[in-house]
Amino acid sequence: MVLEAPGSEPRRLVGHAIGAVSRPLVFELAMKVGEHDDTTKLGVAWSCEAGGPCRYQVSSKEIDGRIDPEINKMVTSAAGELSIQPDGSVLIQPTSFIKTTPSITEILRLASVRLPAQPFGVGARWTVTERDLRRTYTVTALTATALELSLTGEFDDGSASVKLAGTLGFDGSDPVARTLRIEQRQDAVPVITLRTASAR
Repeated sequence: MVLEAPGSEPRRLVGHAIGAVSRPLVFELAMKVGEHDDTTKLGVAWSCEAGGPCRYQVSSKEIDGRIDPEINKMVTSAAGELSIQPDGSVLIQPTSFIKTTPSITEILRLASVRLPAQPFGVGARWTVTERDLRRTYTVTALTATALELSLTGEFDDGSASVKLAGTLGFDGSDPVARTLRIEQRQDAVPVITLRTASAR
């Protein structure tokens, strides 16, 4: 990770001080297919122990407003843990072999962020590069309890390259974004949009 700009004063050291958290997550993925948006919602039971780790369990999958009981039964076995490593990176470890479409591990990868080890302020910018994903974050707001970021990036799996752009909002006790909107773009046109949605 490279801190390219520390941002304006006042600067402070920000880390993932994980608190005891238990809340439902809902991620909505809209994919442009012609003139139509195919929409999938994944419900996730999310909890963290103070200091970590955090655990996730997929609780539901909804496709275009409908739940298929057979698909739902299978995907709700998808589970795992998320922990913050000593270098500040986020480690996601599935505890089951069930894969979801969209991938819950990839969603959590996009919904979490590695933070710099140096103090930073509003306007700070850093880049995280890992395998097939490069992300650049810019701090747009910073308080004692909240962090707002804008994101640009690129996903390249060797066969195709996709641009990313979006925003993320964190509170001080949870390493997964409370608010999230990320677009995957081809030729500057959004083709996939990932966002947080309200739990029912």
